[in-house]
Amino acid sequence: MTDRFQICDAITRKWEGGYVDHPADPGGKTNMGVTHATYDRYRDLIGKPRQSVLKLTVAEAQDVYRKLFWGPTALQYFLVPGVDLATYDAGVNSGVSRAIKWLKKAAGSNDHSKTAAKICDLRLNFMMSLRIWKTFGKGWSRRVADIKAKSVAMALEEMAADPAETLQPADVPDRLAEHRIEAAEKSIEADNVKNTAATGATGTAVGGGGLEATDPTLMPAWLDWSLLGLFVVLVLAAVWFVKLRQAKQDEADAFVVEELKPRKGA
Repeated sequence: MTDRFQICDAITRKWEGGYVDHPADPGGKTNMGVTHATYDRYRDLIGKPRQSVLKLTVAEAQDVYRKLFWGPTALQYFLVPGVDLATYDAGVNSGVSRAIKWLKKAAGSNDHSKTAAKICDLRLNFMMSLRIWKTFGKGWSRRVADIKAKSVAMALEEMAADPAETLQPADVPDRLAEHRIEAAEKSIEADNVKNTAATGATGTAVGGGGLEATDPTLMPAWLDWSLLGLFVVLVLAAVWFVKLRQAKQDEADAFVVEELKPRKGA
């Protein structure tokens, strides 16, 4: 019997490094992706005294992931291939409770590839809203893109192997290509919106958003504040769409890799 944990964990672990103590990381000291707090919880669970996360062994790390992340997500909810990876990796990176919340919000379609994709989209939106995106965003973007492409591919392959499904193995690359094209189009769209917002912000700062520039003392106070508010909104919009443009480009690149993989029956 295939151990789905081993398959999914091997993908997740590629995104987790060795010992890290980044000042911007709220998780603090981390070793092989396991935070000090998580290691304490694990040692309590197995009845052993707490110790520095620096002493974490490879075998312990795998047991931590299986017990504290895989168990409460993929096993607890009997998740199908693809959805299990999307939920598990989200749990490891952003917390089990958030991963389960995204799973429940994404559920509802008989097409498991759509569920897996939506989990990743919800996760990405959350991560882009965090202040520390500016520090970790590039890595997060590539990671979520990779997980989305792989989880969607897994779900499609599982569906294609089911005789009750109309999807055939030969259809999988085409379905992956649809995701690639959609991501590339969204990247271009985000770039266009970013440019529009940036232009609008510049216009607001220079000429009052299209209003003729005049002596500030002659302008009503409410107009000053409204223009300031508009400027802030446009700047934030431009920043958001810069993030989205890159994230969707990373996603398109990740789907290219999955699309070109050889598959049985394709």
